[in-house]
Amino acid sequence: MTHPKFPAKALAIAITLAASAAASAPTTHYGDAPRGFYQIVAHGDEVFAAFAGTIEDYMADPVSYPKGATPGGVFVFDAASLQLKQEIPLQADAGALALNLAKNQLVVGHTHHHAVSTIDLDTRQTRYHELDTRHGDAFYRVRYVTTDAQGDLYVSAYDWRSPFQSAVFKFGPSGQKAPGFAVQPFDGFSLPVFITSRFSTDGQPQLLHGSAQVRAADLQTGAVEYQSASPIRSTGQEAVSFYNYIEGPGNTIIATNNFSWFDGSQGDPNLYLFERGKENQPQPLFTANTALEAIYHPQASQLYATSFGSYFNGKGAQVLSIIGIDGSQPFGQSRFENIRFDNAVPNSLAMRRSDAGTDLFVTLRMPAIQIAKVRIAPDVKGIDGIRTPGACSVTIWNFESRDTLAPVPCDFVDIEQQFKDNLQSAQAFAQSAPQKLKEAEEAAAASRKALADAQTELAAKPDDAERKKALETARYAAQINDFMLIATSRSAASAERAVTGARQFLLDYQEQNRASHANHADGRAVRKKD
Repeated sequence: MTHPKFPAKALAIAITLAASAAASAPTTHYGDAPRGFYQIVAHGDEVFAAFAGTIEDYMADPVSYPKGATPGGVFVFDAASLQLKQEIPLQADAGALALNLAKNQLVVGHTHHHAVSTIDLDTRQTRYHELDTRHGDAFYRVRYVTTDAQGDLYVSAYDWRSPFQSAVFKFGPSGQKAPGFAVQPFDGFSLPVFITSRFSTDGQPQLLHGSAQVRAADLQTGAVEYQSASPIRSTGQEAVSFYNYIEGPGNTIIATNNFSWFDGSQGDPNLYLFERGKENQPQPLFTANTALEAIYHPQASQLYATSFGSYFNGKGAQVLSIIGIDGSQPFGQSRFENIRFDNAVPNSLAMRRSDAGTDLFVTLRMPAIQIAKVRIAPDVKGIDGIRTPGACSVTIWNFESRDTLAPVPCDFVDIEQQFKDNLQSAQAFAQSAPQKLKEAEEAAAASRKALADAQTELAAKPDDAERKKALETARYAAQINDFMLIATSRSAASAERAVTGARQFLLDYQEQNRASHANHADGRAVRKKD
C-alpha cells in the first residue's frame, strides 16, 4: 500500500523491513515480500523458527497483511537432518519465541501486535492471546518474551508511535496481567528480558532488562533492585543498545550490543561481560560491529554471537563469531574466529549438543531467507583446531526451494582484513556524516510541516475520514523522521570516535596476533630443545 502523503525518507524503516526478502519469496503464501525468519529455539530433537510474512500497512493498528496471504507462522525442523517437518500458520507475523516448559508450550510473540500465540508442543494446537499492554496513553507492541518456572510470561514491548518508548509487562498463563507487578516504562529500546539469579544477593531469580543499563527486577513486583552504570561515549551519548543477555562463566552475565541503527558502531565493542560485584566495570570485547544474540557453551569453552552489521546500509561484518573462553585470559582479549554466510545475514541463534558435536542453528535474512546449521566437532575446545578440515561445517535449508543442501566447510573470515575494512568503513562514514545529518534535518522539517498542514486541513473539516487518515499518516511520518534525526545526530557526533575506536581494535588485534605467534614459536623452540 502506498501512502502519497508519507514522505519517502520516512518509509525507510518499512521499506527496509518489508522489501528485504522480496527477491527470494517462493510463492504468494506469505505475500510477495516475506520478511523471513526471526528467533529460533531448539527443543529435544526439533528446532522451531518464527517466520514473518509480508506486511502491507505498518501504520494500521493492528497492521494489515495482503489479502489471502498467511501473516506468519512457526517452521519446525528435524534437528539432526535440518529437514522441514511442519509449518504452523498463525494469524499474525511471528518474531519472538520462548519455551514455556511449565506448560509444555512454545510462546510466539507477534512483533507488530499486542498479542502472543501459544503452541502445544505435543498436539501443535495453537491459541491466540490478546495482551493488555496499555500503560498511560501508550499501547505497546510485543517485542521479546520469556517465561519463569511457574509459566508466567514476561514481555518487553515498545510504543510504535514513539521509537524511544518501551516497557516490560508480566502476564499469567491465560494472558491476564499479573497482579502486583509494576509495569516498567523506559526511554529507549528496552528489548531484552532474561531471568537469572546471577545478580541476586539472596539467590532468587530476577528479571534482567534494559537496553542502556542492566536492570535486575523482582519477578513478583517488577521493582528494580539493581541498575548498572551505562558505558558512555566521549560525546556524552550512550555507546550501547543491549539486545540480549545470557549467563556467562562463573557469576557473570554477557550482554550483546546492537548499537546499529546507522553507522558509528565501528568503534563500539559488541559484547560486554558483567561480573557480580563489578557490574559497573564491564569487560568489553569487539569481534564485529554489533551483536544480536549469543550463547555460552561451557563444556566447549566457547561463546557464540551473531552480528547483523549496520542495520540500514548493510555494511560491516555480518558473521557468526566463535569465541574461545577458558579463563586463561581477560574476556576482552579472547581469541575468536568469524564465519560468514553467502548472501545472507545472521540473526537469531540456538544450540543443540549431541555425540556428533555442537550444532548451532542460525536464522539468515536479507536477501536470502534460510536456516543454517553450523556443526562444530566435539573435540574442538575454544577455537583451537576449528579450522582443521572436518572440524566445522555448514548445512543450509533454503526457503525459496524448500531444500536442505549438502554440508560444506565453514567459510572463515580473515580477521585482520575484517578489522581493516571496519576502519575504512568508519573513515568513510566520518566523511559523509555532515551530509547525512543535513538530509535528516531537512526530512524532519518537511514532515513537521506536513503534519501542521494536515492538522489545519482536518480543523477545517473535523468529520472528514480521509483527512483524519491523512493526519495519522503525517503524524507517524513526523515521529519516524524525528527518530531518524536523533539517531543520525548521535551517529554523526560519534563519527570521529568511531574512527579512533576502529583503529584501536585493529592495532590491538595485530599486537595480540604477534604475541600469540611469538608464544607458539617459543613453545616449539622449548620442545625441540627437550
